[in-house]
Amino acid sequence: MSSLILKHFVPPPTPLNLPLLVLMFQFGLVLVLFPLPLIAWGYAIGALVGLVVLFVGLKMGESRQGWQTLFLSTVVASTLAVLVLSWSVTSWPSKVPIVVEWARRYTQWSKGLSPFFRPWQGLIHPNTLGLITAAVLPLHIGNVWQQSRYVCQRLDIKNILRGGLAWGALAIQVFFLLVSQSRGAYLATLIATIVMLFWLLTLTHLSKGKIVVISLVLGSIIFVGLYRVALDFSSLMPTSTGSLIFRVRMWRYALLLVASFPYTGIGFRALRWRVFALFPPQVHPIFTSSSVHFNAHNMYLQTALDLGLPGLIAFLALVVVVFWMWSQVWKARQRISSSWHLSPVALLALLGSLVGQLVFGMFESNGMGDFTVGWVVIALITALFYRFVCRGEYS
Repeated sequence: MSSLILKHFVPPPTPLNLPLLVLMFQFGLVLVLFPLPLIAWGYAIGALVGLVVLFVGLKMGESRQGWQTLFLSTVVASTLAVLVLSWSVTSWPSKVPIVVEWARRYTQWSKGLSPFFRPWQGLIHPNTLGLITAAVLPLHIGNVWQQSRYVCQRLDIKNILRGGLAWGALAIQVFFLLVSQSRGAYLATLIATIVMLFWLLTLTHLSKGKIVVISLVLGSIIFVGLYRVALDFSSLMPTSTGSLIFRVRMWRYALLLVASFPYTGIGFRALRWRVFALFPPQVHPIFTSSSVHFNAHNMYLQTALDLGLPGLIAFLALVVVVFWMWSQVWKARQRISSSWHLSPVALLALLGSLVGQLVFGMFESNGMGDFTVGWVVIALITALFYRFVCRGEYS
């Protein structure tokens, strides 16, 4: 019985295991040392769900069918998630005039279509949509490319239907990326696009210098082409840096808390209570603004506040290891393509998703409690690494 349990729940031996073990230990230690506030239960459950998804994903990724099922499930689930969450948004930002009009009309339409969600309206901030779309948009691009290849290889009803659904899901993600008006999501998507273009161009015979220049130029063209029609560029830099100045002030006090509690942090999602106990009243208004949800507005600072510096170091080490594993998977792309029929763009989608989440995390607190998509991507990368790099299999 014990060997059966180990077989199904112990992850395969990869370089990911050590930082993951340290991160889980620190997470458990903090939960034991600090009582978990009621409002933080959702984030803690989200973190645990993410870790469960990681382990389940690693087991699913052992086979081609399981890996593709996990990939497609993430695409489908993210589409349903942004649709459902968008029905709870009633107050959209006014940063982008044309997009605000789109958001207003969508809200009116969704109210009439889904009255069931009215009791929960206003609970979801539009930045949540930006968090999801920045994380999954590269995956949708990879799915569209993959499904389009199937259509080109065999023109039948099944492939045409799957290709149409893939394009529709991509359009939904782009729409909600725009109406979220999250500048962090815009920037994260742009940088992820440039990174994907750079690696895609490495398949050509261009020199590295030309690849860098072309990637930047193409990334700029995509940015302008995608947003210029819909966005007023003056709104991307609001009068001018009020949002950035606010974040810098938040980060300053968050750093003070991290320096004061370096080993354990202040408790999982406990910023709401620690601020009033540890800072003088002059600081309180910064954290009681209606636009603040008692987080550090930075994933890395939030991780340090939640889990201490050991937790942050473990998380950063995990990210470095995952990027290295992806680079090894990229080198094995020909074997992966011939064995599992995955296109290079599908592999690039994993990289783009990870980059998008990490860049977005510089401006918002999508820490362990909001990193479920990240854990799915890590599972997809790790499964490919173990199968085609560690074991070097072709089947």
